[in-house]
Amino acid sequence: MEPITVVIPGEPQGKGRPRFNGRSGVYTPAKTAAYESMVGVLARASMRGKPVLTGPLHIDLRAVMPIPKSWSKALRDAAITGDIRPTSKPDIDNIIKAVSDGMNKIVYADDAAIASVSANKVYGENPFVVVTVKPIKETSNV
Repeated sequence: MEPITVVIPGEPQGKGRPRFNGRSGVYTPAKTAAYESMVGVLARASMRGKPVLTGPLHIDLRAVMPIPKSWSKALRDAAITGDIRPTSKPDIDNIIKAVSDGMNKIVYADDAAIASVSANKVYGENPFVVVTVKPIKETSNV
């Protein structure tokens, strides 16, 4: 099985907290649902008809955050070179959750198969998220 890479254009979004109402109980915020749906469409296109990945999986995620427009040229340059890293919302764990939920049942049968993750947030001129999902080769010591 070969790795699957999905590029999600636009500002990275984190998974919103579940909301509660008196009648129907718990629901996912509309912004989160829309983002996860977009991730699903892009993931389906990246799969190109391949079967879902199985077994233990590793996710490598890079979230490129927009540089604040108010920053000086010196701060912008430091952000581009990686000397300044994003520490504002969305939290990296919420970005991972939104993306992994959006790819669920498309790239892999169940996100419970994700056994390891590497992720980072950086600044860039054009915000996006790129995520690669690949099988982890298991070794048998039995």
